[in-house]
Order: sequence, then C-alpha cells, then structure tokens
Amino acid sequence: MTPETSAALQAIGTMLAVGVAVWAILSAKRSQRTADRALEMSARAQREGADALVGVRQELALANAPKSVVWSIGWERGDSYSLTNMGGQTALDVTIDIGRRSNNNRGKDLTHEAVGPREAVWFDAGWHAGVIAPDVCVVRWTNSAGEEREFRLPFPRGAS
Repeated sequence: MTPETSAALQAIGTMLAVGVAVWAILSAKRSQRTADRALEMSARAQREGADALVGVRQELALANAPKSVVWSIGWERGDSYSLTNMGGQTALDVTIDIGRRSNNNRGKDLTHEAVGPREAVWFDAGWHAGVIAPDVCVVRWTNSAGEEREFRLPFPRGAS
C-alpha cells in the first residue's frame, strides 16, 4: 500500500468517526428533548388528575354536608382561597381553621359574623415556602337554630 493510499484511508476513517460522533450528539439532544416533553406531559397529567380528584372530593363533601348550610372551597391564586356557602341558610359565627402551619396571624379573614346563602368569603392561607399545606380546612359555624356545626373540606391544590 502506497503512502497516499494509506493517508486517504486514514482521512476517510477520520471523517467517518467525526460523522458518527456528530450523529451521536444530535441523537442524544433529540432524545433529551423527547424526554423533557414526556416529563412535562406527565407533570401536566398529574396536575389535571389531582384537580379532578379535588373536584370529586368536593362533590362528596357537598353531598354529605348539612342541608341548611353547604360549603365549597376554591383556590383563587397564590395562597388565596374562597369559601362559599352553597346552601339555603345563613351560617353565623363562622370560623375557618386552616391549621397551625399557616403564617396568617391576623385572623381577621378567618372569622365572619355571617355568611349568607351563595355568599363567598376569601382568606389568605399564608403558608411559607417549604411548608406542606394541610389536606383539609375545618369550618365551624352556628346554624339558625343555635346549634354549633363543624365541617371538613379538602383543600384544593393551587398551581404548584
């Protein structure tokens, strides 16, 4: 084999090696993009499934609630939630218990003299970073007959 033939074969081998390396890099990048998309789709499906579960839990809670006052809780944005009296009577001396892990020390938005039918009140949960919010919100009130009531609602999860 002549030196020119040997040099030509080496050049061809080098070009093939570079071509294989470029193909491997492009393939790895394509695979990473595909994996990222799959992870994003999985996270979205998980959030949607969690939202659906909250809806089912709320429907069950509403079905088992006292008929005079029926509560519904909804996430508004950030740490803000709404509590709505879906029933046909006014709830008196309403207290919202969101757990001890909250930074909400004001308390003013956690107690209400009265919440009428189809009326909503808003409150700020005020959880700080790294704290897991409780699964339930406990609502206590007095009905029109003067009887004290308590109801537990599952907390909807906001955009996490």
